[in-house]
Amino acid sequence: MVQTKVGGMTTLNKVTIGSSEYKIKRSMTLPSSYTKSNIQFGEISLLEKEILINARLPSNLQAEALLHEVLHGLFHSTGLNRSLSSFSCESEEEIVTLLSRGLCGVFKTSPKLLDYLKDAVCAKP
Repeated sequence: MVQTKVGGMTTLNKVTIGSSEYKIKRSMTLPSSYTKSNIQFGEISLLEKEILINARLPSNLQAEALLHEVLHGLFHSTGLNRSLSSFSCESEEEIVTLLSRGLCGVFKTSPKLLDYLKDAVCAKP
């Protein structure tokens, strides 16, 4: 992960999902025709290895959008999309949305959890 500071907030420029590195870009306009409530938060391109985040969103919603798109990437890189082949794209979207919102809620109410997980995952055996 590559981090930079934008407006006093740390942002990421890259993230690894599975074995692929994705560029993270922020944009005032997103190209997809898919929108929910006429506001698109983000989009992942599995082919271009790129995640676009709506730069018009406040930072907390940009973070949620990034987590949401990473979960889409994991959905595909782990083969979960093939395991749940009877699910539609709408089902994948619903699953990813519920997980990203739920995880953001957990991280907000238990801020030390991320530090703990990072320390535990990065610890040498």
